[in-house]
Amino acid sequence: MSRLSGITRLAAVTSIALLLSACGIFGGQVDLEIPEALKQKCPPIGIVAYTGEITRFAGSGREATDLAYQGQISGLSMICEDSEDERGLNALITFDITAIRGPSGGSSVEFPYFVTVTRGNEAVLEKTVYSSFHSFAGQGRSAQREGIRAYVPLSPEGEILDLEILIGFQLTREELSYNVNR
Repeated sequence: MSRLSGITRLAAVTSIALLLSACGIFGGQVDLEIPEALKQKCPPIGIVAYTGEITRFAGSGREATDLAYQGQISGLSMICEDSEDERGLNALITFDITAIRGPSGGSSVEFPYFVTVTRGNEAVLEKTVYSSFHSFAGQGRSAQREGIRAYVPLSPEGEILDLEILIGFQLTREELSYNVNR
């Protein structure tokens, strides 16, 4: 019994030492040797706060019967490859936009959305506004996969630095206020 507990203690101590060394507590000397092919070339991608959903009403009412359309962005993914000029990356961004028709909605809706490349929280390097068209054809729900290409500039050293790609619906002030206050 004591031999088994000694082995258990040794295993526990070894596990803790391995975890601590991986965390850099021993001087950051751990090299994980991640193959270049597995490293992510793409910058982070996300949805801007309060812009991942859109709600439109018919008229000035805000009751459930006044609801015309709702939309939602989800399922973000991105693949990057080197550009021909070698000063940037070509990113293929895909995501889903789901539209729901409310009691006051018509047979189709257009939702504008944007894709931006930003440097930190300070500078928008590129912003493009697109449209997502949805027809309901007797159904109350429509979903489609959007695919957008974006150019991501690199530093002179070929690094991404603090770039981000941000996506969201191009909301009116009223639509943004609705999302914030909801």
